[in-house]
Amino acid sequence: MYRLLLLAISFCVFSNRATSQAGLCPSNLDFESGDFTDWRCNAGNVSLVGGINTVSWSSTGPPVPTFHTMLVNPAGRDFYGDFPQSCPNGSGFSVKLGNETASLTGGIGT
Repeated sequence: MYRLLLLAISFCVFSNRATSQAGLCPSNLDFESGDFTDWRCNAGNVSLVGGINTVSWSSTGPPVPTFHTMLVNPAGRDFYGDFPQSCPNGSGFSVKLGNETASLTGGIGT
């Protein structure tokens, strides 16, 4: 009887937890809208401060095309990681973050 009661209480706690967390995910978490709806976009810089690489971030508001790129039905492999650009879950959308531009002067988009 005690085990059955404990099992019932555990089920209720875990069921309630799963239900309450479902609302925490953004509606476009998987980019299935084909855009950046419900995402906050940021860009950043890396600078050398006192011999230490320091990263600074700032909000860009809407996506910046050179930093936030939606790939629709991409083919091929990533140049740097050699992984497939197409999403393994069968989605037609993938996201590329960042770009190949480097700058010694810093600044978003430079």
